[in-house]
Amino acid sequence: MTIGEARAATVRTLKNVSDAPDLDTDWLLLHIFQQSETVWLLMHSEDYLSAIQEIELQKLTRERTSGKPLAYILGEAWFYGRRFMVSPDVLIPRPATEALIEKSLEVIDSKFLEKDRPLVVADIGTGSGCIAIALALARPQLLIYATDKSGIAISVAEKNIIQYNLGGRIKLLRGQLCSPLLEKINLLVANLPYLPAADYLKVEAEVTRESAQALYGGEDGLDLIKELIRTCPAKLAPGGAIMLEFDPRQRQNLEKYAKQRKFKPKFHQDLSGKDRVVVLTQN
Repeated sequence: MTIGEARAATVRTLKNVSDAPDLDTDWLLLHIFQQSETVWLLMHSEDYLSAIQEIELQKLTRERTSGKPLAYILGEAWFYGRRFMVSPDVLIPRPATEALIEKSLEVIDSKFLEKDRPLVVADIGTGSGCIAIALALARPQLLIYATDKSGIAISVAEKNIIQYNLGGRIKLLRGQLCSPLLEKINLLVANLPYLPAADYLKVEAEVTRESAQALYGGEDGLDLIKELIRTCPAKLAPGGAIMLEFDPRQRQNLEKYAKQRKFKPKFHQDLSGKDRVVVLTQN
């Protein structure tokens, strides 16, 4: 079977389970051939798969038709223009979270860069480490602590940190939220679980294959976000700030709670125009 024939057959198989069967098929084939550019598939469409490659494609296709997320099948996902290793123990990075990176960089550039010393950032609930790594690669003056209570998540993040040679600038700490931090932080960044429990029955089937611990934030989705806001002031350096991703439906409750805890919230929208990121500064 040629690559072109295999591609056509796999696209037909995935049409009923994927919103992007063509893209999914391309990624599966690129994974099998250890390539990274879809143009390679076009240039080699007449090449034949070996028997072993055909068996591997069938196996990966079965996994995808069962509802397993593509990122978990491949063991990797793209975020902010970079490739990151992922596993079912960490959340798959979402494009929406790139708004958190952009706004964090804006705050860093406008609020902290004039200081003639390293800027200390903490990525709370780091998961795969993609946020900490994206920030570190974008701004070389950052010293970043990345925390997570999951030992498995820490091991995934460590692999990604090593992949990008950032072991000297990102320090992993295991523990709940801010509790492992031992020095004052200029900027706390967090994409904590924020889906309300009631959303479990509404999300797409493959989303339920991701770690519930990394997705759901209690009855209103704000359990961990509120805990972070309540407990983090002691960890902030003077003039420090907090950056949070949240569900647009939570803006009113989040704004009210932040003000009760003496924080001034400023909201920012994602590319679809929905409230997605909030910057909290102390009054």
